[in-house]
Amino acid sequence: MNNRIKLYIIIISFFFISAIKPYYGGIIKIRLNEPNDFLVSTSSYSDMVFYSLIYENFFYLLQNGEKYSNIFTKYQYVNTGYKLSLELKPNLKFSNGKNIRIDDVINSLNSFIETKSAEAKRLGKVVKSIYKKNKKIIIALNFNYPEIIDLLSVPQLVLISQTQGVFSGPFHPVKWVKNENMQLKANKYYAGGLPYLNAIKVEFENYFYPDVFLSKPDVDTKGTHKEYNSGVYQNYYISFPKGKIGKNTRIAFYSILKDFFISLGYDELNVLTSDRESPLNVKIKRFSTRKIRTILRYSNIKLYAISTLKNLDSKISVFFKKYKINSDNIFIKYNNVSTLIEDTDVKYLITEKVFHKGTSLSNKISSIVKEMSFTRFNESYFGLMEQLDEIVNLKDNELLMDHLAGIIQKIITDGYLLPISQKKYSLYLKKNLKNITIDYYGRPLIHKWRYEFSLNGEKEANNGT
Repeated sequence: MNNRIKLYIIIISFFFISAIKPYYGGIIKIRLNEPNDFLVSTSSYSDMVFYSLIYENFFYLLQNGEKYSNIFTKYQYVNTGYKLSLELKPNLKFSNGKNIRIDDVINSLNSFIETKSAEAKRLGKVVKSIYKKNKKIIIALNFNYPEIIDLLSVPQLVLISQTQGVFSGPFHPVKWVKNENMQLKANKYYAGGLPYLNAIKVEFENYFYPDVFLSKPDVDTKGTHKEYNSGVYQNYYISFPKGKIGKNTRIAFYSILKDFFISLGYDELNVLTSDRESPLNVKIKRFSTRKIRTILRYSNIKLYAISTLKNLDSKISVFFKKYKINSDNIFIKYNNVSTLIEDTDVKYLITEKVFHKGTSLSNKISSIVKEMSFTRFNESYFGLMEQLDEIVNLKDNELLMDHLAGIIQKIITDGYLLPISQKKYSLYLKKNLKNITIDYYGRPLIHKWRYEFSLNGEKEANNGT
């Protein structure tokens, strides 16, 4: 082979290597609701996506059932003794360059179990103790539970540092302009490898189609975006935690909120989860506009609502004034609801819950009772939930559905929690974004994404530069 042919082969090889080499760089814009702070909350779909950008999960569960971890190099469950051992990858670092230690993992696990989320309570029931041994993390269980990794893959369980302003995810915040946007920079120490994208700009405004956004299904983007079914729906409820509100007042307030959310284009909800899976559809009586005004006219209502609804503050007030109702709207973070209920006389509360269509109905109803309820509610339903756990283990579907129908009927009939509306979500992505991965919970795993470039190195679209 002469030198000219060798040179030709080298040039051709270099050309093809360059053509397929992943490109690092670019900025994407994603539209989300503005978070309250950097303390993890996953009550809304938007929150789930936002916190996944700046915090690392213990495990990831993909839509095809595959599981993986970026922080553990080995993990093994042993039936004998009911123990899960986790081996941390070497040289892991937080966003500030500080080492991630075994103690950080154990502290993160314990902090999560101490929260009042349904997922945390489910894990806490299984876990007996957590400790380190021979440079490994050992999770001892109360009983045989080979599916323990599934419980460790929930979005709420993230790796946290004991130092404020330090993050573990693929990106970390560098600038926050309140009510406008937040800028995230790629975390060069990220356990999953350096993200392909340099940065993300999170937009809080709602007037354009950025590179990535969440919205209802079948939005016409004029061919610029591709729609992905997230499998996520978000339900809104009105709750009367203290039980001091008369029946007619509850129905009147329920009726006005139903009208309000429908006026925003949300779907009507008459079940606790979704119409397709519910064993029971309870048609709650609604009052006419005239009767609502008669009951609630000139009322001064202190309305508490989950903070993700803060963008509706002025709209709620304007809508209520049509009924001669004055409202003082107070927005609270989902994580703080239980504490607030114990210390404050909360009579009206709008709350929300995100569900994935793949989650079992029994787990959804269980999470509603255990997470979205309060002391009086829990006392009334304690026996029913104990029976539910036993029936699930029996794997008798007919008996299970009958029991779930009874719980749903009691919740709605007692008026503790009334379903208002539902919002279904799709994920919209610019077509020049490639290597798309979306996990089981509908969250985009953006650290694996990259822009598509032509062979001459130029981007096929002019955004994201």
